[in-house]
Amino acid sequence: MLAMCIASSANAAGASKAIAPSTAATPNPKSFSEALKGATETPETTSSTASTATGATKNTETTNSKSTILIAAGAAILLLLAIGFVIARDARKVAPATEGESEEREIRAAKERALLLQKRRAKAKAARQSRKRNTSRAKR
Repeated sequence: MLAMCIASSANAAGASKAIAPSTAATPNPKSFSEALKGATETPETTSSTASTATGATKNTETTNSKSTILIAAGAAILLLLAIGFVIARDARKVAPATEGESEEREIRAAKERALLLQKRRAKAKAARQSRKRNTSRAKR
């Protein structure tokens, strides 16, 4: 199947040689019983090659040292703490105010309103005095 895919992609790319599927690896069975025999033989051959391949990799396995594991664990803990800190900080920003904070806000808002009212009254008084001066000058 893989050989057929390679052959079709090679033909599509304009390659001069097409790779034909191997008929020796997959014989064309004439009956169902021969197909079953072929299917049972194939895993045996692949398992023997797989065992030789794993035998070679067993010699090259590496192990993690304790210091590497401790560094990775420490980094993971620091990352989790940083994520928790960011989540808690954002949650405090949008949390409803407590009673003490709401009272402080009300006091601050009342002071701001009183200050705005005082400025508005001073502005109105200055405007009245200006009109008085202008009208007295116009009469002369």
